[in-house]
Amino acid sequence: MDLYMDMDMDMDMDMDDLYTNMNMHMHMHMHVNVEASTKIGALMTAIQAAMKASQLMESLRKDQKTATIR
Repeated sequence: MDLYMDMDMDMDMDMDDLYTNMNMHMHMHMHVNVEASTKIGALMTAIQAAMKASQLMESLRKDQKTATIR
């Protein structure tokens, strides 16, 4: 089973005001190459990984709203 994830994060900082506006773009490329017998398991793994990544993005989004320049 060959399962690998390629994550690419790109951060944009905008210093217009006292608060830092961060625009985060996450590009997730998932490559899953498996045999027929393990396809369902790999699919579940990929779905769980995607859900974890979206939870991570959600918490980063919440943090960035309260982030100030120190």
